[in-house]
Amino acid sequence: MKNGIRCLAVIMTLMLTGCGEISASSDYGVYIGAEYSELPEGISYDTLVIDAQYYSKEEVAALKENCGEIYSYLNIGSVESFRDYYDEYKDITTAPYENWDEERWVDVSNPKWQEFIINDLAPQLIEKGIDGFFIDNCDVYYIDPREEIYQALTDMLSSLKATGKTVIVNGGDSYVSRYLDENDTLSAVIDGVNQESVYTSINWDEGTFGETTKDDSEYFLDYLERVSDAGGEVYLLEYTTDDKLARYIQDEADALGYHVFISSTLELVPVEGGEKDVNQQSEAMAPPDEPVKENTTGEEKMTTTNVKDTENFYGIEFTADSDIFARIKGKSYKDDCTVPLEDLRYLHVLHVGFDGQTHEGEIICNKAIAEDLLEIFEQLYEAGYQIEKIKLVDEYNAEDEASMADNNSSSFNFRFISHTTKISKHGSGMAIDINPLYNPYIKTVNGNLNIEPANSTPYVDRAADFPHKIDETDLAYQLFIAHGFSWGGAWNSSKDYQHFEK
Repeated sequence: MKNGIRCLAVIMTLMLTGCGEISASSDYGVYIGAEYSELPEGISYDTLVIDAQYYSKEEVAALKENCGEIYSYLNIGSVESFRDYYDEYKDITTAPYENWDEERWVDVSNPKWQEFIINDLAPQLIEKGIDGFFIDNCDVYYIDPREEIYQALTDMLSSLKATGKTVIVNGGDSYVSRYLDENDTLSAVIDGVNQESVYTSINWDEGTFGETTKDDSEYFLDYLERVSDAGGEVYLLEYTTDDKLARYIQDEADALGYHVFISSTLELVPVEGGEKDVNQQSEAMAPPDEPVKENTTGEEKMTTTNVKDTENFYGIEFTADSDIFARIKGKSYKDDCTVPLEDLRYLHVLHVGFDGQTHEGEIICNKAIAEDLLEIFEQLYEAGYQIEKIKLVDEYNAEDEASMADNNSSSFNFRFISHTTKISKHGSGMAIDINPLYNPYIKTVNGNLNIEPANSTPYVDRAADFPHKIDETDLAYQLFIAHGFSWGGAWNSSKDYQHFEK
């Protein structure tokens, strides 16, 4: 991870291939090469990484008005010539840094360096109000795998953790893997790992981006799975100007529960053309200009644009004193739910059941996809597409396995992704499962096949011919894709054939 002041010729060449930042989501942003004045106005990320050495305390505070947490870049394994302390520590550098002429690796075992990082530089950053450290170049242990280097990194990381700030390591797989081998946990030294170029690659000679090799990708995915299993947060930082590849990376990251930022430049600064959110959502569900007529149940019917049968296909905005909320409170809308009620909608739809008859269906989802779902389900109904059950998951006490085992199609059920504080797509109401018994979730874990729901084993073989199978020829698949959803059946590390999300 390098500051954009350096290696300008390479950066300019790479920028010629792209026209803007491709931000994977508002979840995670990395602008290490940008000064405060260069950031987009109103920039907003749950986690934003900057180089706070070049920010004032007031600027960090201003960023926090729209961002969740601010992490600062901190290079503990090498030193760059543009840093104002370079000359003071040049005498303890050991070797040039490949592809970065203005940088040299440091002998991190030298007490002078450790003293500077822990007792001088880190406190300066903390004083500016940062929430965490984005630690770079623990790869010094790969370059110089001596015991004293490993111990020095452990000492510095432990000291940074002791400040109470979040500690994320960029790369450092050699060091992190050894630490896990010896300790089975990372909690004493770091909170998570950011890994660059799991799916993309950088051609330094030609100054272009590409896709990483299958072997390299599989190596890093295995490494990151190990980090995640040990309780660490996982972040991805990818470089590409290919929108299609960016969308693929976002889908993969979502499936794995990883945070991801996708940049079109190595500089990690905003560039002309602004950001493109590859998961950009429609604002079709914005409230109409005229106020909606209130009623005594705390429920307000939405206005839709493309639904023809508004008597049977409609949405309702509901409040905490409504009958609808009473049905989901403490179940799908759990006590720790952080999704505002105003972001959810209750949908009423019709569907053709497996008995060939018309049935009423109920869905709670995020308002951002409410109109999409109404249009899709109306088209499915008109086509006679069979969906066995569409009930609120609350009728199964919000237990996913029970709902899926009964072949119930549902959307909202608040939960965090395992071992993270990130809300899942179903947890925010941005995903829906269709005929889940016939379209299971499948993943191999430690050589064992995990199938959800458990009673869907007869439908694991997707080459087999059976009814209600979702594939690329299926009408539900075609309609959801046309509305901008992604399909879990296209994931690589796992398959979720029932699942569509935005």
